[in-house]
Amino acid sequence: MFAQHDALVFRARVGRRDRFGTSALHYLLPELTKVETEVILRHALGEEAPDEMVEQIHQVTGGNFRSVDMMIPRILKLERRNRQKLADGAVKMNEIIKVAAARLMV
Repeated sequence: MFAQHDALVFRARVGRRDRFGTSALHYLLPELTKVETEVILRHALGEEAPDEMVEQIHQVTGGNFRSVDMMIPRILKLERRNRQKLADGAVKMNEIIKVAAARLMV
């Protein structure tokens, strides 16, 4: 009986139209595992992304996909802006991650 109810609710939700006239399916995504976060970050930031960086981002975001996704452009922008300081050692990558994470709403 419960399975039938779930199927009906699912069909009702899939059948709804949003304000743009398209069918919308709303569901919560589970949190990312550390391995999934690592794969996303290595794809976006390059294979040379250190393990410490991946671990810090995973801890800061709690594995929330949207937070990980929003941090990537901020990290890249801050990395470009501070390229010389990173090379000189005046700024560390973990500081850049902290700044990028400061704007997250988790």
